Amino acid sequence: MSLLTHLIPAQYLNGLLQCLPGTGAVDAALADAVNLPDARVPPQLMAEVLQRLALLTGRHDLGVVMGGQIRIDRHPQLGRLLASAHHLGEALALLQPYLPLLTPNFHLRLTRDARALVQEWHMHGPLTPSHRKTALECIAAGTIATLRGLFPTQRLPLSVELPIAPRWTHSALADLPDVSVRCVLERPTEPLRIVLPAWAADLPLPRRPARATQDDPQADCHSSLCQLRAVQSWRDWVAHLLGRVTDHQPSLREVAALVAQAPRTLARHLAEEGTSFRALSNAVRHERARQLLRQPSSQVSEVGRILGYTDSANFTRAFRSAEGCSPSQYRERWRQPDGLAAAQAPGSRQAPPQPSAL
Repeated sequence: MSLLTHLIPAQYLNGLLQCLPGTGAVDAALADAVNLPDARVPPQLMAEVLQRLALLTGRHDLGVVMGGQIRIDRHPQLGRLLASAHHLGEALALLQPYLPLLTPNFHLRLTRDARALVQEWHMHGPLTPSHRKTALECIAAGTIATLRGLFPTQRLPLSVELPIAPRWTHSALADLPDVSVRCVLERPTEPLRIVLPAWAADLPLPRRPARATQDDPQADCHSSLCQLRAVQSWRDWVAHLLGRVTDHQPSLREVAALVAQAPRTLARHLAEEGTSFRALSNAVRHERARQLLRQPSSQVSEVGRILGYTDSANFTRAFRSAEGCSPSQYRERWRQPDGLAAAQAPGSRQAPPQPSAL
């Protein structure tokens, strides 16, 4: 089982903290780290933060608040996939296999008959009753928020069947317009059901302006999911995260905060796998520089900015130290007819090996 598939996307926690600022439920390192692209946190850390927030705020609707901030159409990859569909039924079918990118603890089953379009969200993984309630309400609220965002003027009645005790149902979910909430007999194996009228499957999705890129959104989601499942070690996880960040170079302290580890503990894990945070960070950063410089429209200053360098001079100095030539020289060699051979010609060093599985 992949290490990363056990971790929860930090955007859930980030959205919650934005709604409840100034609570002091997390320290500064974690507050900064949850903003990193593709950041993920372990379930036990999420549970601890939710418990602290509940005690500090006295609120019992944290799942609804958190879910209201998570819309599938705003996810960088799933949003593009959703926009490629023509109607809601097609969109749900396209999204179904790639939802682990958004929520690793659920999988979705779709059924449709003459009367209804039914989403069944099945939970896997052990959770305490209170955290199970929070997760279920989060998925329900997130689904409703996504549908409301896609069809703001369409009256779309929804029926939500929550497999939790009635005494735990919060009015924040039940009071949403055109939403009826029913608690069914509480069983750990029962799914969350969100029932739409059958005609909702044929609702046309709003068309978005075409992007300049011709990338296949489904292939992009598939690639991201394969990367997620390939992460098997601390080395792979750190490299995965470092390779997704733009305009910033995360510190060991920030990365360690995401998995509730002391920086020294994460450093020890990496040392046991034969590397260090600094070496891994430099290797990933340099390989990204090489990839970006090979793009036809690349500009040295822009590549340096993307990689988090303070100025072009610092980027050029670091690149020359690792590669044996300047970024401009590397780019020009790559653009020559023999391309790769020219970029690896005498006087051009081999780049540090890219981390495994990524």
